[in-house]
Amino acid sequence: MQPFINLVITRYLFAGIVLCSLSVSVLSFTSSRGTTKKDGVTNLRKSSFGLPSSSGSSSSSSLAVSTTTISSADALEDLGLPFGLRETFLRNAHTFSKRIWVLDNSGSMCMHDGRQVLLDKGCTRWGEVEETVNCHAQLSAAIGAPTDFRLLNSPTKGGPQTFRVGYGRQAAKDSKRVQSMLSKSQPKGKTPLSSCIAEIRNEIVQMQPKLEAEGSKVAIVIATDGCNHDVDNIGHDHIDEAQRNEDLKQALESLQGLPVCVVIRLCTDYGPVVDFYNDLDETLEGLDMDVLDDHKAEAEEVYRHNKWLNYSLLLHRMREMGLENRLFDLVDQRPLTRVEIRNFCWLLYGQLDFPDPECEWLDFLRKLDEVQEGERLQLNPRTKKMESWIDVRELALLGATDLSIASCSD
Repeated sequence: MQPFINLVITRYLFAGIVLCSLSVSVLSFTSSRGTTKKDGVTNLRKSSFGLPSSSGSSSSSSLAVSTTTISSADALEDLGLPFGLRETFLRNAHTFSKRIWVLDNSGSMCMHDGRQVLLDKGCTRWGEVEETVNCHAQLSAAIGAPTDFRLLNSPTKGGPQTFRVGYGRQAAKDSKRVQSMLSKSQPKGKTPLSSCIAEIRNEIVQMQPKLEAEGSKVAIVIATDGCNHDVDNIGHDHIDEAQRNEDLKQALESLQGLPVCVVIRLCTDYGPVVDFYNDLDETLEGLDMDVLDDHKAEAEEVYRHNKWLNYSLLLHRMREMGLENRLFDLVDQRPLTRVEIRNFCWLLYGQLDFPDPECEWLDFLRKLDEVQEGERLQLNPRTKKMESWIDVRELALLGATDLSIASCSD
């Protein structure tokens, strides 16, 4: 027992040394990194980009699209994304032939239990969707990522039920059109999710040969507060909730085997609905699916498993778009291993020469600290402070309490 106690004490002493030696700067914020803006630069899709800039005091404020055209990489750098995450973002954005957002504008979206991230205040569920979609419309237009937004029900004030962004050179106009269309659609009607998914499935089946030839996929993002209620099953006593949900489950099951990934963006914390989708996430093994809550709730889940990660709004928006790398899905499910932490650092900062974390944990932390010194800070949704992407001090404490192998030679 005594050797075991000595080992624990030694580990905590190591943590103290690391905390003293690592120069984790959480109080300095570089407001400019000298981004050079060049007119007329185009990306792989030969589209012109509007310059996303922060409106407000923090880097997680909403994006405003100006008339200055720059490359998509420069646009993302202007948001404060480090090199690795910019490359990850752009590579992922163009892995998908397009994204299809299904926007639930049913009557229940009028309920006032939503949350707007940027204003940090309560709102209707539809208000939460509007904020989310406006951000993604601007972002998709800026990086040239083809995106279709489909209202579940026809707009209450008329106009098209589907609008597109990211297909051409009208970045600013695309974003304004989305805002206009959303303002014309006040929540009303049923929730015909299964029939909408069936329509999307038919479209993807027609696209499948081309998608497979290109090695690309379609991301389906469903922003909803509930389950399947449509004109055929609402108001009928002989159809219970289980049957309505079964229809939706079958619709999602029908996507298995197709080149798609599905993101369920829940706009409610109602227990039965959350449980239904989380169960689907676990049971539909043949479908690449991720279930996301609002940013604040997801940040709490991430913190519960990986306290060292600053789950900024930018990371959340990336996950909402659909991501290929499984690590982004794991951060809110379980603690990452040391190797996975190193791989996550690669996603953030690029393929840098990080020491092997399993053999040289302290050297790995020192290298990580050096890398982060030149990066912008991001607003931490839990502390409301500008902080680094990764809290090296938390990792140091993690290493101190982790009684696994300290070095490859032990």
